Amino acid sequence: MRVAISKNGKIINMIEAETVEFAQGLFPDAVALSSDGLGIGWTDAGGGVYEAPPAPEPERVAYSPLEFMDLFTDAEESAIRILARSTDPTKLQISVKVEAFLARIAVASVIYLDDKRIVKGIAALRQIGIIETDARQADILAGRVPV
Repeated sequence: MRVAISKNGKIINMIEAETVEFAQGLFPDAVALSSDGLGIGWTDAGGGVYEAPPAPEPERVAYSPLEFMDLFTDAEESAIRILARSTDPTKLQISVKVEAFLARIAVASVIYLDDKRIVKGIAALRQIGIIETDARQADILAGRVPV
């Protein structure tokens, strides 16, 4: 049977043993418990109830500027670059912001998709229509490369 070994209120080991009592004899300075779905790292919440440890934070993925730009379709990237170079007086304010966004990306050593500046920039590209749908915006921020 599977037996959990608890020390100081935390499961520190899982073993196979004939009985809980046998396992207790192997670990006299700990508490042997019938595993019942317990795992290493679980903690005593009181009253013999054990709780699973919190889920680990998802690992942040770092993108190079080139990898980041690969998240855009060719049409999106072209539209971004054309707008950044626009001299149309009606688009000048947006053009300057898009140009600044591209410049920051170009000098970044790494880009994180959850960085507030990236999220804000992608939202702006969605708002002006370069990114055409909310689903496409979500794909970019999730790091899904277009096919």
